[in-house]
This record gives sequence, C-alpha cells and structure tokens, in this order.
Amino acid sequence: MDVHQSVDWQEYFKSIRSECPWSYSAYQQGLIDIVYYDGLIWELAHYHARVYIVNAPNLSVEALAKSLDHGHDEWLFSYPGYGPLATPVPILIQQDRAKLRRLREKSYASA
Repeated sequence: MDVHQSVDWQEYFKSIRSECPWSYSAYQQGLIDIVYYDGLIWELAHYHARVYIVNAPNLSVEALAKSLDHGHDEWLFSYPGYGPLATPVPILIQQDRAKLRRLREKSYASA
C-alpha cells in the first residue's frame, strides 16, 4: 500500500503550521520522507525529516521514540488522540537534532 494513500499528508502538514512552521514547505519540496516502519532506521541523507508509519499500539510507539531519542537524530512521536495536532495514524518522526534546534531558535526569534 502506498503510504500517501492512507493519510492526506499535505493537509496534515498544512494543519500543523502553527506548531511546526517549516514542515508544510518541506513536505511540498519533497524533503519529508514517509515510509512504513519495518524495524529498520535509515540515515536522513538529504531529507529534513522521515515519518515512519508504525503498526503498533500508541504507547509502544511512544516508548520506541523515547528509546531511539539519543545521538544525532531527535525522535518524536504522534498517534490519534495525542493532543490537538495528533496524526491520524501512529508515527515516529526522525529529524536531525542540530538542524531542528536551529529551526526552533529561528522560529522563536521571529515570534
């Protein structure tokens, strides 16, 4: 199944611009990779982020993100019902920690 058929990712990234202003633009530019999680973690390469759709219970996704969140990459998670900006499916989000910090600092400075 195509990962883009299960969720309207363009609409999702558009809807979270208030919290993550760069994500919609990055998605439109093809800089967010969306894949199904099969236990393998890949380098981000040129991507700004990778979204792994996870077929697991919500709390397992949260625990997995916390166990991966060290080193070069920052790991976030979301699942249905996890706050007002929750994703419609359980996901892990992999981002370059230093790049994300710079984006956050830039965002806070312009606010």
